[in-house]
Amino acid sequence: MDEAVMQALHDYVAEQDAAAYEKLRQALIDSPDYHPYEGDLDGVRSLFKAGEFQTALENLVPLMSNYLLSPEAHLLTSFLLHKLGQDRAARSGAGFHRLMLEGLLSTGDGSRERPYKVTHVSDEYDVLESFAKEMDTQLLIQEPEHSYDKLICTDQTEYWFDVTDLVARQESLRAK
Repeated sequence: MDEAVMQALHDYVAEQDAAAYEKLRQALIDSPDYHPYEGDLDGVRSLFKAGEFQTALENLVPLMSNYLLSPEAHLLTSFLLHKLGQDRAARSGAGFHRLMLEGLLSTGDGSRERPYKVTHVSDEYDVLESFAKEMDTQLLIQEPEHSYDKLICTDQTEYWFDVTDLVARQESLRAK
């Protein structure tokens, strides 16, 4: 994992505030490990559901430098470690799940004016799950300076997510 990311992670764990989370988020986005649309967690989820816990964990570990801020990735890690009898490490994973979700929620309030800043689209679903909401519709809204995902829930609640960094990184990776 990138040294700047490791330092920012250390700082965020120590401070646990919005400013430290934003520095960590930016360090991840700037790192060569960050690929917003690669390394999907679907395969890991499938292995977990099939009871193939060791294989799922082995597939998840290489994804973590990309999914460091993903609450779901840490929750999956926690569940897998628990299933493998590593309860102390599982509690640590659960703590990171909480910490990353709190950091993500500190980036905004989900309104158009203060959208949540995500590093992966799956983070949007982590937010909905934390509010016990179910998505009905997802819209990509691109403006000259920003890109947003607007999620409309089954109860018509709307949540906005700033995906500007994801789109920009993906475009820079395609250009290479």
